Amino acid sequence: MENLSRPVGSVKIPLTVAIPDYLRDHRYDGRIVLPAAEALQILARSLPEGLSHRDTCLQEGAEFTHLLPLDPDADSFGAFHEIDVSPDGRRLSRLTTLRTGRQTRWTRGIEHVSVCFLPFGDKNGGKEEGTEKMRDSSLFFLKNRELSPFSNKLAAERPQRRLFEREARVTSLQRSEEVQGRKMSSARRDLFFQRSLSEAMEKEEPPFSFSCRRLYADLVPFGPAYHNVAGDVSLDHAGATATVSGGNFREAVGPLGSPFPLDAAMHVACAWGQRYRGIVAFPVGFDRREIIYPTSVGETYRCRAFPIEDPGAVLRFDIGLFGTDGRPVEVVLGLRMRDISGGMLKAPAWVREGFECA
Repeated sequence: MENLSRPVGSVKIPLTVAIPDYLRDHRYDGRIVLPAAEALQILARSLPEGLSHRDTCLQEGAEFTHLLPLDPDADSFGAFHEIDVSPDGRRLSRLTTLRTGRQTRWTRGIEHVSVCFLPFGDKNGGKEEGTEKMRDSSLFFLKNRELSPFSNKLAAERPQRRLFEREARVTSLQRSEEVQGRKMSSARRDLFFQRSLSEAMEKEEPPFSFSCRRLYADLVPFGPAYHNVAGDVSLDHAGATATVSGGNFREAVGPLGSPFPLDAAMHVACAWGQRYRGIVAFPVGFDRREIIYPTSVGETYRCRAFPIEDPGAVLRFDIGLFGTDGRPVEVVLGLRMRDISGGMLKAPAWVREGFECA
């Protein structure tokens, strides 16, 4: 149903973001561009105090709308973190920049990334006391915002009270729908982990494998800082597996852990798309991300990517990262990837199914 509840608060935070040297290895079409995983880290880092309390581990509805090119000669860039706080405690965060036309005749905002951070307590799909208090206080604020403190006429208050009561009923219905949706997402996550274990035990076909050196030479041509797939990449129709690294740059670590394992997992998914769909696909969003244990610099993780059947031009994957002891550390459900080059980028023949022996 349509979301009829309005944000109870909005804020626009100006940011000056440092450009570390390792970012210069992330290039598209000859330009340095901000990685999606790094953009999510920037948003999580810059949440105001009081909004960031353990509430970045669960994310929904991410959209990577426009690439953000970075000046190769600059050591920082300016941006804005725009936040809308909903009555249920969600924070819709957007990373935006300003673009100015020739001779400064016009200026407009460009949204690059948006994601919804969910309040602590929704992780398991249930109610948590702190979350309920946050929701109740938000609704109290909404009620007192809608009712004018300067009016003591009952007739004037009644329409506003009816408006609030209607919004409260809508919000209550939305809560039940959202909790049910979280339970479905949690069940989907658990099914993903079960599938990972079973498919790791039994393979239906011999995998198509190649080295990480070939991955970065031919399929994902980023610089050395983003060579975080280690060893071989194994592909089959059911999915892809590889070992990924947390990288070597401690300054990259933030509330979401290290951005490099997730970034490398997207490289693995990209390789699958090139082999079985002939598409050089880039991430454009995801449905849900859950960080169970934040990833660390210097650690390695096992990555498994399962494609979700979709006949369209957008590839979709469920991706999981597992520690060396086999425990799950992170899951991304419904990762969406598509060709953003307009067909200019082509998968090499050696990786495409049916072409490698031609």
